[in-house]
Amino acid sequence: MASNSKRVNNSSVWDHMEKLKNGKVECRLCKKQLCYSGCSTTSLLHHLKAMHQGVVDVRGGAGDQAQRPLTSFGVDAPRHCSKSRQERINELLMKVIISNMLPLSLVDSDEFREFMNFVEPNCRVPCRQTVTARLDSMRAKLGRTVSEKMLAASAVHMTTDIWSSCTNDAYIGVTAAYVSPEWH
Repeated sequence: MASNSKRVNNSSVWDHMEKLKNGKVECRLCKKQLCYSGCSTTSLLHHLKAMHQGVVDVRGGAGDQAQRPLTSFGVDAPRHCSKSRQERINELLMKVIISNMLPLSLVDSDEFREFMNFVEPNCRVPCRQTVTARLDSMRAKLGRTVSEKMLAASAVHMTTDIWSSCTNDAYIGVTAAYVSPEWH
């Protein structure tokens, strides 16, 4: 016969989560707040598997034996990715995309996200629209810088090149050269 007693929070998920009063739970590893209905720890387990790989044994099920804290292996819990670190990672990502002329869809690929999750588990990879907005902002800033430098030059030499593609699309290339006041 089934017992009518209330279930006790005996899941090892609670080793990494703390209940809050507002119907939410806070992850002790990354301080992220998650919704919790009080019935199931499945969503909490999904968070631990996705954001804190190594804390949860993915071979096991959702049972109590599936959770293993990293500290039992002599490794500290993953560090929190601060806003300044997140910003620096995003800047370097823009630099990689620009320098290597990579497609913006790179940030949406599952493989890239898996790579970033391995390198910095708590880093939020920007979506393609965010990357596009950042690149537009960088282009505008670079355009202002180049304009200011060209205005400071005593003379600017301009050349043009007109050509068409294999599909007969017309292009014009404009090149400007000048000597800066520092003789660069």
